[in-house]
Amino acid sequence: MASGGHLLAQQRPSVEARIKSLLNADLKEICKAYGSAVSGTKVVLQKRCIQGECWMSVGAERSGIVGKRDDD
Repeated sequence: MASGGHLLAQQRPSVEARIKSLLNADLKEICKAYGSAVSGTKVVLQKRCIQGECWMSVGAERSGIVGKRDDD
């Protein structure tokens, strides 16, 4: 069985790709849920979600914070 850290490392590229496909409103919702600032450009919000504690959720969609977009 893979350790938690190893599993996170394996999933990181797909989580990053998903974060980069989200709308600003979705990114702000994730940041807000994890107590991060919700201001800034889309790139800044993406970095907060990827580099910050938001990433540790292994994708906000899986944790129920953000649902799938209509165009997915």
